[in-house]
Amino acid sequence: MRVTENQERDNADVIGRLLPLTQGKSKKMDVDGTGRHFAYLNPAQVLEQNFGARDTKTIGGRGTGKTTSHALHIMRCVQGIPRGTGGFLGCSYAQLVTKTWPNVLKSLEQMGWKEGIHFFRGQAPAKLKWPTPLTKPRSWENVTHFYTGFAYHSISMEMTAPGNSYNFCTVDGDEVRFMKWSKVQESILPALRGELVSKASGLKTLGGGYDSFRDTPAYGVGWNPKLNPYYLSQYWTSDAALTVKQAEWEKEEDKQTTDINKAICDMIAEVGLMPELAQLDAFQRRLHELRCQASVMFRFSSLMNAEILGLDYIRRMKRDLPPLVFAIQVMGQRKGLARDGYYCNFDTDVHGYTCNDAQVSDLIHSKYTARYNRMCMDSSKQLKEVEYEAVDLNMTGSIKDCSLDIDIDPDEPLRLAFDFNANINCLVVGQARVFDGQESLVVLKSMFTQNERKLRELCRDFSIYYKPQRLYNPDVIIYFDSTARQGAAYALEESDKTRYENVVVEELTRMGWNVISVPMGRPMRHDQKYQFINDVLSFQQKPALRINTEPDRNEHLIVAMENCQVRQVGGLIKKDKSGEKLVAKSEDAAGGVDPRERTDITDALDSLLIGVRFYGTGSVARGLQGVMVSAPMLIG
Repeated sequence: MRVTENQERDNADVIGRLLPLTQGKSKKMDVDGTGRHFAYLNPAQVLEQNFGARDTKTIGGRGTGKTTSHALHIMRCVQGIPRGTGGFLGCSYAQLVTKTWPNVLKSLEQMGWKEGIHFFRGQAPAKLKWPTPLTKPRSWENVTHFYTGFAYHSISMEMTAPGNSYNFCTVDGDEVRFMKWSKVQESILPALRGELVSKASGLKTLGGGYDSFRDTPAYGVGWNPKLNPYYLSQYWTSDAALTVKQAEWEKEEDKQTTDINKAICDMIAEVGLMPELAQLDAFQRRLHELRCQASVMFRFSSLMNAEILGLDYIRRMKRDLPPLVFAIQVMGQRKGLARDGYYCNFDTDVHGYTCNDAQVSDLIHSKYTARYNRMCMDSSKQLKEVEYEAVDLNMTGSIKDCSLDIDIDPDEPLRLAFDFNANINCLVVGQARVFDGQESLVVLKSMFTQNERKLRELCRDFSIYYKPQRLYNPDVIIYFDSTARQGAAYALEESDKTRYENVVVEELTRMGWNVISVPMGRPMRHDQKYQFINDVLSFQQKPALRINTEPDRNEHLIVAMENCQVRQVGGLIKKDKSGEKLVAKSEDAAGGVDPRERTDITDALDSLLIGVRFYGTGSVARGLQGVMVSAPMLIG
């Protein structure tokens, strides 16, 4: 985000009283609401914030400023519902502390709000005498405490019954496509009650708030819940869905309040023609009455933020992201999702899992809690030096390895399988162990490199991410079929040193891994593979398949499995690999398939499943075609 004098004036004209920004002014912190600090908002953010519906859902392209919009909604709730309670939902606790809150707090700081002045992570120290929420938390460990007494709870959707015992005035949710929307409806929305706040009819605002939330413009009357669109509000954001499960929440688009939304749009258009209307109490009152009844779903493309992102960014995304991702997650287009195909028995609800959230939370608090000593502002606006503890979000936000992957069994070797290609190289990482009482292949993570980043870079990416595991257990078992003995497409020459298998072994050994190569001979026939894999998915064949479904672990693998089609050749079912025949896309190419969702990455999963089931660790075992597997070769 950037702020300039011209942009300040432009937004002041557009926003007026529709969006009063009451953060700090210049270098002075102005917490009583008398100062103003205008920040640049892109057209999507201006529309969304001026619309101000009580129930707002936004599907935004990459870089549309969804995090900044969350920060704006938080500010409005903190100022408009003093001593209220909010819930900020994340897919997991790890996502909340490594991605969501670090970015949201960064946006708040860009708006002028500072830790120790406007908020604390955890309860504000007692000597500051900050007001507390009417519904006091039983524990402040995962709470962000604001200067008006408002408290935002960090809620992980991986918890059992995550909304139980809460009494929210507002709910925010980020990365909603990764959440089970039915669980949100069953557990979170019933907790959106705001009971204690609604009973405090004489409550005076602590931060200025909105005059137009009141029955009269006079201060001290208390706000009217029927005029406060942030009371009992919902604010949800997400990228567009890429899978069937992710698209579940987008059905909320059918529940919009069409007539009310049109009336709000008409009033905003009137303000555009006559800005002085925004200063009329009757106009504001009518607008807020409509907002309190409104439910809207926005769908924005990244072009909405082109002034900040720059057209070069859009061009680069078009060049680097082949059509599938570019069309959906940059241009905001909908995509028809395949429900049947090669992996027809695959279901993320059945085969997916996530890490135990309570254990991850304990791990984060034990490893990344830091002690702070800084000057903070008390309730009378006097600065005092205080000492307190909180999770270091700078540290958690910079985690780029498997430090929080508690689903890894450190005593078991990692098992790998690759798929090699000139333009994309894929890797699936798993472990063979008992999971929920079944012998299983647990897929921990899938990775890929493409274009100028080749196989060696993929091996290095794996080594960097799994460095904590290597320091404890350096063994890796890698399954290679006969395609791994090729190499011309990678090195542009044919020799033993440039074969795919040799490149992988050499690079991982150099990075300190103890590599156990397991040759599998010729790839399994398509018809046998299809039968075997779907027997695995229907639990009629070992090992059972378990895939970690947390964001950034296996998303592209799951997308590829859900979109992988079949074709019949000579009466036999084969995987439709036509997408692999497409050359890497140029800027003007059309009709292609995103390499990350092509069948390449599913081929790596197939190899890993077959390797674990029929070849084990490379000791004497028998393949489907009666080929004896040689003993493992230990290198390093």
